Amino acid sequence: MYHIIANPVAGKKKARKNLIAVEKVFKERGVEYEVWFSGAAHDAEDIARKLTEKGETDIIVLGGDGTLHEVLNGLVDPARCRLGLVPSGTGNDFAEK
Repeated sequence: MYHIIANPVAGKKKARKNLIAVEKVFKERGVEYEVWFSGAAHDAEDIARKLTEKGETDIIVLGGDGTLHEVLNGLVDPARCRLGLVPSGTGNDFAEK
């Protein structure tokens, strides 16, 4: 199962549009997923930590550089995770490099 950690206000709410598109594709293909929303600072980090402590390995970040940074900091063992990024921030500096 994929776990999408989404920042709903990233990119002036561009993340909301991107989430709709991702969910559409996953539903069409019968892919199991769950969405987790960050609402405050460090929420994405806490979500990533809790998921990876339970052994979850498939994480998708839907947000900008800040959300990605938080998720990376929350991964218990990054070597055991498959991490995806749907760039949805304002600048997306990481994704553009």
